[in-house]
Amino acid sequence: MREVECPLCGKRFPGQEACVVGCPFAGSCQTLCCPHCHYRFVEESKLTRWVGRLLRAERA
Repeated sequence: MREVECPLCGKRFPGQEACVVGCPFAGSCQTLCCPHCHYRFVEESKLTRWVGRLLRAERA
C-alpha cells in the first residue's frame, strides 16, 4: 500500500480511496480522506506531476 501526504496538515497516511457514503460517484472517484484532519482531496496523478515539472523547467 502506498503512503500519501495530506496537502492540508502534512501528515502521512496509507492512501485508501474513501468516498463519502451516498456519493453518486462512490466506487469510481479517487477521493482520499486524511484520518488526522479529515480533509478530503484528490491525489495528484503522475501525468499532472510530470506536466508541472515540465512547466517549471520552461520558466527557469
